Amino acid sequence: MKKNEYIALRPARSHCVAARAGARARLPVLLCLALALGLAAQGATIYLAGDYLPGPLDVSEDTTVDVARNFTSILDGPLIGTGTFTLGVGYVEGSSGWLSLINRDGNTFSGNIVLEVNSGQMTLGGNVYYAAGDARRQGLMLPGMSAANSITVRRGATLRIEDNLANTATGYVADRLGTEGNRPALRLAGGALYVNSPYVANYMSTQTFGLVTLEPGPSSIYVNRTYGTVTPKLFLTGLDCAPGATINFGGTSLGAAVSNVSQIWIDPAPTLQSGLIGGYARISSDWATYGAYGVRALPSYSANIQGAGAEANVKASAAQTISGDNTINSLVWNHNSTLDLKNFGLTLVSGGYIKQNGNHNNLFGTNGGYMTAGSGSGVLTPLHMFINAGGHVYMYAQVMDNPAGSGNPVALVKDGSGGGYLYMYQYYDNDYSGGTYVNFGGLQTGGADNRKYLGKGPVLVDNAWLVLGAAGATENALGADYTAINGGQVVVAAVEFRGEDTFYIGPYGIISQSGAVSTNIV
Repeated sequence: MKKNEYIALRPARSHCVAARAGARARLPVLLCLALALGLAAQGATIYLAGDYLPGPLDVSEDTTVDVARNFTSILDGPLIGTGTFTLGVGYVEGSSGWLSLINRDGNTFSGNIVLEVNSGQMTLGGNVYYAAGDARRQGLMLPGMSAANSITVRRGATLRIEDNLANTATGYVADRLGTEGNRPALRLAGGALYVNSPYVANYMSTQTFGLVTLEPGPSSIYVNRTYGTVTPKLFLTGLDCAPGATINFGGTSLGAAVSNVSQIWIDPAPTLQSGLIGGYARISSDWATYGAYGVRALPSYSANIQGAGAEANVKASAAQTISGDNTINSLVWNHNSTLDLKNFGLTLVSGGYIKQNGNHNNLFGTNGGYMTAGSGSGVLTPLHMFINAGGHVYMYAQVMDNPAGSGNPVALVKDGSGGGYLYMYQYYDNDYSGGTYVNFGGLQTGGADNRKYLGKGPVLVDNAWLVLGAAGATENALGADYTAINGGQVVVAAVEFRGEDTFYIGPYGIISQSGAVSTNIV
């Protein structure tokens, strides 16, 4: 055969070799033979579509597997080597492929695993190709991974631990990764971890990771209870959060009881901030706290902002009257009314704000009212604006660095699970200095030229929308003013942009113009 000839992998059972981007998925001859015969396939990019790989995969050198969109491929041989094993970049704004690792024995792999942006799903689970009673049916175990290794899950990708095999426990094994006291770290950068329990009555299952680090982006961890009397437990060895990162925990009655519910345990237990894990951590439209059975939804709230106190977590389900400065820990807004801060300040110590109701809401600061975050300790505190419904928030109150005590810088994070926009329509400059993160949905600025709607610092648009109504919306001396990544889109008004407005449009990013006037952007 000639050097550049290709052959297709032979599918096993019902798995078929199918199209990838309109053509048959093919591998170079030598690589295909290496995989089929169980030889080393090192340092390669492997393209799969519905393939079954029975031989070892040697990741002695960094190796990428790219599974075709909407197809599932299976690795049923030993995973070995010390390089980085990557599930390759898929397709932004669409579903990508699924790669299942199901082999139990002979896995000596001790490298890192990376699920790239929108790469699809990597499943670690049981092995359907062995009969009940065969221990190999338990599926994947990677005992060679340790605390020196990490699994990184980027935006739009999912790591799934599948412990349910044909509604039995035969495809389950506890703690698939690493060994006791020496588990790989988990880095979530806008990605998802999903753990699915066995479907067996009166059963308990456990999976464990090392330190979990949240990087900028909206990440999630969900533990699914498949049967009413199953208790699936996920153990995490600590939780760290970077500015711009958020986490949405989920599970069946998460942490509500000693058994028959989903549980997420963190050791060491997080230091709570007036009852909250942090203003970055939620369970849908409730704040995440930590209790006797791990992570759970905050069970109770105060009802009013005015006079509530710095430790209060307020859920406003009625109109609020503000008559002075207020410092509270967090705010969940769930009412169709306007909040007018008048000439007073509202400080959210945790930086947590959730919009739960579906109506559009105004947040006024008549006569100079403002919103800020933190405790004045000098530590950067993001103001997390979670919009979990279709209604918008029109923000007229200024967003400021915290002036209390020693002061502290504030960043603005637009996040949530709803389609509502955050409209920054202030009449004066915002002076927050920690930058802006647009993680979900959209953020739109007003139309006044050179008004600092986005305060100071760089603006990151990550698989979300930023609509700039005018030039000069941020003041920034650190690299590009506006960065769009992972399908992020920046829409600029039909006005002249000056040299101080700089843009970096990264992979899959988009910049577009609304209108016909030249923007002078090159």
